[in-house]
Amino acid sequence: MRSRLVAPQTVFDMLVDRARQTPGAIAMSLAGGGKFVRYAELLQRAEAVAAGLEGLGLTRGDALATWLPNSIEWVVLEFAAARLGVLVVALNPRYKVREIGHLLGVSQARVLVMCERNHDIDYGSMLDLALAQSGAAALERVVLVGDRADGWQPAAGLPVTSYAGLEASPPSGASPTGRPEDVVNVFGTSGTTSFPKLAGHSQQAVVQHAYDAAAALEYGAGEVLLAFLPFCGAYGFIALTSVLAVSGRAVILPVYSVDAAIDSIENDGITSMFALEAVFRDLFASPRAQPGALASWRKGCIAGLTADSVVAWAEAEFGVRLTNLYGSSELFALMACWPPSDPVKTRSVAGGRMVSVGMQARAVDPVSRAVLPEGEYGELEFSGYNVTSGYLANPRANEAAFSDDGWYRSGDHGAVLEGGRALHYVARLADTLRLRGYLVSPTEIEDLILTHGSVSDVQVVGIPRGETGEERAIAFVRHDNPPLDLESQIRDHCRARAASWKVPDAVIAIKEFPTTPGANGDKIQKSRLREMAIEHIAGLLR
Repeated sequence: MRSRLVAPQTVFDMLVDRARQTPGAIAMSLAGGGKFVRYAELLQRAEAVAAGLEGLGLTRGDALATWLPNSIEWVVLEFAAARLGVLVVALNPRYKVREIGHLLGVSQARVLVMCERNHDIDYGSMLDLALAQSGAAALERVVLVGDRADGWQPAAGLPVTSYAGLEASPPSGASPTGRPEDVVNVFGTSGTTSFPKLAGHSQQAVVQHAYDAAAALEYGAGEVLLAFLPFCGAYGFIALTSVLAVSGRAVILPVYSVDAAIDSIENDGITSMFALEAVFRDLFASPRAQPGALASWRKGCIAGLTADSVVAWAEAEFGVRLTNLYGSSELFALMACWPPSDPVKTRSVAGGRMVSVGMQARAVDPVSRAVLPEGEYGELEFSGYNVTSGYLANPRANEAAFSDDGWYRSGDHGAVLEGGRALHYVARLADTLRLRGYLVSPTEIEDLILTHGSVSDVQVVGIPRGETGEERAIAFVRHDNPPLDLESQIRDHCRARAASWKVPDAVIAIKEFPTTPGANGDKIQKSRLREMAIEHIAGLLR
């Protein structure tokens, strides 16, 4: 594992280096062939879009929101914003009205780049509702990727500029204004409130981590990544930037399916892939997953707590060396992983070796906060360049996230190994749920259910989902006389207002929550609720 600290750079500087060294290499293509972009062209397009954004009035320190699926335009905007020193607030394409409105307001984004429709989702109408509900007072303009349907105009009267017009802008010729210390990206992460927090990272941190992750995964210029994980999330973002850091190629798959992934592996020569344990399990189980069809695929990262059988299956049947990892939005998604050359037993364990000498880890006693010896399990804490620069516009969360001596409190249960250079991750210390790859606070779902108005109190717990290493969210609502369709009412209510992974798998009405008396009042027995949830799901499966 080759790790080195690089000289201060911006994300745009990294692209300039790649374009100079490998101008003709393909940086990106769309799955299935057709449209592709070489590094020299990517640089030119980023220069043009930066000039266009500057023409709209964006300057260093401003925020630019993007609401797009994975696309070539998304990547061009990332580099263009880095050139200017503008913060990119990448909104998850699956967020709903209340989440979009909240994040536009928190980020104070002046410009939003979006498509009016994404498959069957009407983003235009969603934006109108979000602005009507939240205001998002800082937003001044919408930049539209693609055509307007029926002459759509934002209801708030915001002017609309075409993305194609930005790309047609003549380069300004001015020197880049972005600086290595500028916060360039924020990633959504759950907290103790009903909305995501935004964890920021500087340009220098993004660049350093791209090089470190590429080295840890033994990437070279011939690497071809199947890029389907959302770029707006830390896992998908690191997958993208690590392959671009070595002049590799990102094959963009905007909508994932097992068949589409296998088609791309066959036709695009995919060599690497990042995914959740459940995704790999489904892919390998497909009748089309034959060694010949997957012949080009050699390595990848798997995220899961029960990954041993999948890692063994991948290597024995297909010659693919998957490696488990550790990370988060606050720490980057690949701050630790096992080398691809390690044995299957090692590579299956959640955790890994730190990918850089610029990262440090320790475990502390969750109560006394005393630092624990190597091998003892406690709360994992971290310091280093990869630690978030802070949560955007959230001083209370920033204060709670760091120890008195400046280490980031992860809330994760684990131990440090190998003289502090490796770690083993066990589970979350708190009640945070991992739902389809996303960390979600139960409070987010609880607050959402309460907006339905039919219940006065709700508790959400997580229970294991089969063998996937993920969880399912089960909601308990207090109700004396629930209607027969209460569950469908609440699930439909959540589905219309939040990302799909925040919709509870089941809603159970009870008259009273189980409690334990305490000095400060009765305490709800979450452990008993989990038992009841498991019993309920088991009953449905009989």
